[in-house]
Amino acid sequence: MLRGRPPFAVGAAGFFWWMLAPAGVALAFSPILGNGFVNWDDFGNIVRNPWLGRFDLPAWRWMWTTTHYGHFQPLAWLSLSLDRVFWGLEPGGWHLTALAIHAGSSVVLFFLLREFLQVPGFSGKDDDFGAAASAAFSALLWSVHPLRVEVVAWATERRELLATLFSLLSVHSYFRCVRENRTRPSMGGALAYFIAACLSKITAAMLPFCLTALDLWILGRGWKIREKRWFWAVSAVVLVLGVHAQTLSGTSVPFAIFGPLDRLAQALYGPGYYGLKTFWPANLSPFVYVDWRAEVSRYWPIAALSVLLGAGGARIARARPGARALGVILAATLIASLGFFKSGPQTAADRFVHMPSTAAAGLLAWALCRIPRRLRSTMIVAAALTAVVFIGISRGQCLIWRDSITLWERAAQGPAPNPLVLQNLAGALREAQREAEASAVYERLMTADPASPVVLALTGDARYASQDYAQAVAFYARALEGRLHLPTVRVNMGLALYRLGRREEAELAFAEAARQDPLNADAWHNLGITLAASGRLEKARFALGNALHLQPSRADSREALRKLPPLIKLQ
Repeated sequence: MLRGRPPFAVGAAGFFWWMLAPAGVALAFSPILGNGFVNWDDFGNIVRNPWLGRFDLPAWRWMWTTTHYGHFQPLAWLSLSLDRVFWGLEPGGWHLTALAIHAGSSVVLFFLLREFLQVPGFSGKDDDFGAAASAAFSALLWSVHPLRVEVVAWATERRELLATLFSLLSVHSYFRCVRENRTRPSMGGALAYFIAACLSKITAAMLPFCLTALDLWILGRGWKIREKRWFWAVSAVVLVLGVHAQTLSGTSVPFAIFGPLDRLAQALYGPGYYGLKTFWPANLSPFVYVDWRAEVSRYWPIAALSVLLGAGGARIARARPGARALGVILAATLIASLGFFKSGPQTAADRFVHMPSTAAAGLLAWALCRIPRRLRSTMIVAAALTAVVFIGISRGQCLIWRDSITLWERAAQGPAPNPLVLQNLAGALREAQREAEASAVYERLMTADPASPVVLALTGDARYASQDYAQAVAFYARALEGRLHLPTVRVNMGLALYRLGRREEAELAFAEAARQDPLNADAWHNLGITLAASGRLEKARFALGNALHLQPSRADSREALRKLPPLIKLQ
């Protein structure tokens, strides 16, 4: 039973232990305070988002109904909106908030692990010092690990930080409620934290499986499915909303493009990659793409490692219920990101393992606590040295996220970078007015994969620039095969169609671009112009008004509105 202390109480001697992880976070991630925003969703989510920093009824409605970029994340939008109020568009403030949230998660993880290690039979011994030390160093190693950098350094990933924090708080609250009253625990706090986690990111919806694993193999309470009925109900609703958001926004990759065998291959690659990078966090990349059919030498060793890790984990878990529970939690939280539901080209990403790795921290704490007391000093020294190494690597990794150019230059290293990486690098170089370097990257892109959607779209742009609008439409259509989430390409296709006099098709292209990306001012502007050309003036005013709302300084939309109802030329 619990010893009557508050949930986050520590004695004078315990202050050092729970401060260890947040102090490590400050050392490891302080370089991000000098970083800027990057051209990987930050501009669309933050810089050009007119809804942030507002708390009127339309802004609230947008936060709770939008599927922008394929996510349902009202609480994450609220957090970003508060940052806009406090920091404006000064990126250092946004990064400071991310660092603080991650530090908070490390503290909650310490207390949660300490609770686990005090369950009779879980750690194998009754040892307060050993439990505190094991929990502290496990939380420290989790929080400063280089795999955490992407989530903390990328401003857009606020959703993952919040989902992890609230999930840890939910499990901690649930754990204490059950231990205080095993027959009829009060779960209101745990449920509230769980709802907050789900409203931050839908992957938190797997939490009821984690709570069931705790009941079965750590708390020894049995299944208790009915007791968690509200958790299951919230989970089902949030999963439906998440799938709906992905489908509605067009970000999900259909089976016609990425079939069941491809998804299985990606799922087999993930655990091995994350396991390898957990133990050897070298050469981390912000964009991991592996073609399992074409890059056999890169794929199969990692896939084989996945099988070995799975077999080894099953063997350990067979006779050790505590390890079994944490292994199931790890699998349940990771499975949502393994690629069975495909929403992007990446094979793996550091951010996908942020929440699941808390279960790995639990396994580490369980292992450390079982080390004989005579080896305790050795364990502490080894854990401290490992933390120092991780902090050094993480600080270097933070610098990769300094700006868009440093980010994509790192991702472009290697013999065959993904075309999307090269496109983003070229765009960043062009934005920085480094035209010669941007042109060289574009040349590399054209020869890397001529049939990729990115290259086809760029070829369409070239045809449009030479006024060969029919060929431009043909290349844009090939790039959009499979209904990919490429709203900018749809806008460009609409422009080419308009030049060809195919105004109804142009209108459909602009409307679809605006539906996929409601914050795309170009889509709304050109839709408004097309509607005005066909005499639908009220709808044209609405579309042009949206464009002007998204970009208040946009002179062409303001001029177009002024000239209504006369016909106006496409800008």
